[in-house]
Amino acid sequence: ISKGVTATALLVAFFLWAVGPLDATKYAFNATHPYFAFIPILCYLYMRNINATLREHSVGFFKNIGRFSLEIYLLSHHLFLTNDGSSVLILIPGYPKCNALILLVLVVNVAKILKTTTDVVITMLLPANDEAKCVRNVVIFGAAILITHVIAFVLRAIGILNLNTIATSIVVLGVFIHQAIMDMTWNSYRRGHGKGLKLRGSAAATKESMMTKASPLIIGTLVVFLLGITLNIASKLGATGGVLPLDIDCEPLANDGAWVDMDACSPFERGIVTREYGVGGSHESLSFCSEESIPQWAWNHNSDSSACQFHYRSKPALRTKLASKKVVFIGDTMLREMFHSFCRSLGKTKCGEFDSMAPAHADSKITVGETELEYRWAPLAVDEEKKLKEYRTDSEVKGKPDLIVVGGGAWDRLHVYATDEDQESHKQAVKKLAKELHETRTESIPTIWVTPTTVNTQALNNEEKRIQMSEEGMQEMRKIYADLGVEAASAFVLDGPSFTYGRVGESYDGIHYPHEVYDAGTQILANVLDWLLPMDDGAKSAASEYDPLPLGSMSNPFLGMMILCFVGIGLFFFDGYVGFSYLSSAFIRVDATYSLMPNELYEDSFAAFHQRFRLPDLAKSKEARRLRDVNEEPNGGNEEVEMMSLLNTVAT
Repeated sequence: ISKGVTATALLVAFFLWAVGPLDATKYAFNATHPYFAFIPILCYLYMRNINATLREHSVGFFKNIGRFSLEIYLLSHHLFLTNDGSSVLILIPGYPKCNALILLVLVVNVAKILKTTTDVVITMLLPANDEAKCVRNVVIFGAAILITHVIAFVLRAIGILNLNTIATSIVVLGVFIHQAIMDMTWNSYRRGHGKGLKLRGSAAATKESMMTKASPLIIGTLVVFLLGITLNIASKLGATGGVLPLDIDCEPLANDGAWVDMDACSPFERGIVTREYGVGGSHESLSFCSEESIPQWAWNHNSDSSACQFHYRSKPALRTKLASKKVVFIGDTMLREMFHSFCRSLGKTKCGEFDSMAPAHADSKITVGETELEYRWAPLAVDEEKKLKEYRTDSEVKGKPDLIVVGGGAWDRLHVYATDEDQESHKQAVKKLAKELHETRTESIPTIWVTPTTVNTQALNNEEKRIQMSEEGMQEMRKIYADLGVEAASAFVLDGPSFTYGRVGESYDGIHYPHEVYDAGTQILANVLDWLLPMDDGAKSAASEYDPLPLGSMSNPFLGMMILCFVGIGLFFFDGYVGFSYLSSAFIRVDATYSLMPNELYEDSFAAFHQRFRLPDLAKSKEARRLRDVNEEPNGGNEEVEMMSLLNTVAT
């Protein structure tokens, strides 16, 4: 009954943990996990040792894994995970479960080898029966570690800390470490195994000694060299889970994509999309399951082996890329939607929400983090040319932009394209726009031209629009802008139909689309920024610097106090189950008025442990304390002492 009461209490705590902290969202779980992780561990330990039969048996797998669990933990950060723990090493792209299984086997086997090597080296360098040698070797290797830190500091200070210098340093230091270990351990080995060494003459001995000394160094150098080449090739093929910055050679493929339907709840379908399109469902829309398939924008010819690996850019990545940058959008309502999408991609999720009180056609400025976004209303080509010229000529007043995105054509088609005179005037305005784009680009301000998105002609709300702004008319307008040099003058052209053609039926008014459609266009732009706004060394250094949060900002004082209470119960009441064992005391009675408490079983529980490690004898301590308590009793104490003395005399 006593065991059942404690087991029930632990199971109730486990159930509350399972339906509470364990079932919380990712960030809520991460915040509370340190405070509740002990509950499932205590429950497992109690249930696993609840009776003698279970205590007499063990799981061989756990026993073997426990021998090198420390090595597995260390290798999980250096071999299993990549990119500072943000991704997993990828050996089989598109098959995450098979990839995880192979990595698990690899990590376990390498951990076994590392454990064996560590034991051998420790035995050689830190012998159990030679304290002087242990102290000497510890001092030597402490100095060696200090030297490696000094070398790293010097290489970084003079600016040559790269993969080549790291590989060279590893080889050189490896040679010194190998030679140091041989010098410190070879004499001991020869004394212990001298009888088994057969030397056939001095020349043979010299030759054998040279080969023995040189071959490990040569093999080690080759291993480091081959591993470096292998890992470098694997990282370029996407094995590290990270993607290298895109090059300008990838520009022709940036708009080459399609919408694919994918079941976010199916790992099988996610694997197919990963293998065929190079995207594994990392987009936020796929972070939850839905009964309906979710359309996912994916680039064609974008497998993990491709040199141009376009991928979804997260909010933190985009914020880092655009830190301290100013991005300006100039155009009509289509471009205004791209402006709102860009704002949402930086983390301001309410951008673009319907607001009947806001002016329909007005400029807008938004600051997200360290990035400044600005939208200028310019529906016609002549307006776009004028606004663009303002930023180029009045850069000191407006603030020089780091990137300008321009787009239009739909309003020109609707309002200034009815007559031959209007068409000629429009062509002249487009030529001026192309010239201004070229001038802006020559002043090291990257410019992006956004062509009009696909028009859903049948959804246009009046006859005039269906005649002037039909998809056929917009195709003609796109061709005019291209022929008159607008696209050639731009650093990049975002093809509107590329990410809207597959969703044209969702254009509710014939022109505008749901937010996620424009988000696809923003993702194309975000990838293009790799070569339009490359990060210099200063920007990379600033992006890599970590500004730690204030001490205690991630803590929970209430839960922290709860943990301190549990720890206090465990320490001062001698209960490894932090108080749960005291529930059994109500059912374990010595007599009608006295219950046996866990703190009274300390000596009995740890007597064998103290005896094994030659610690103070708890049995004698218990007897001495009992005699002291008897002596302090007001009545009867002397009689018991006299009786024990008598018994000792008789025994003697």
